[in-house]
Amino acid sequence: RVPKPIKRFSIGNDCCLAMEFLDMRGPSDSEKLGTNIARLHLHNKSLMEASKKVQSTIGDIDKQPKPIEKFGFHILTYSGYCPLINDWSDNWVEFYSQNRLKKVIDIIVEVSISDQIDSFP
Repeated sequence: RVPKPIKRFSIGNDCCLAMEFLDMRGPSDSEKLGTNIARLHLHNKSLMEASKKVQSTIGDIDKQPKPIEKFGFHILTYSGYCPLINDWSDNWVEFYSQNRLKKVIDIIVEVSISDQIDSFP
């Protein structure tokens, strides 16, 4: 099962989400967690399929949940203390290469260059 959100709060300019603690002991809990995470990630795909069906019907389609058709997120997120840029991209490869891999490569190059500069007298 997926942890239930308890409260959203702000600390300065940062937002936090407190969630229910799950005691994940044993393989059955891990399997359920994996299944629910997969279901969470497939939710948008289901919305896209439902949206295509609704487009061919008559009625109030504005009340239907809208799928997200791009890859990204509307705010900066973090992995630990590392900021993750989430600029919108039309495809997953572009999103991942520009917003995840490029940042890591830029840091490696920056550290490598500064190490080389420090080694010269």
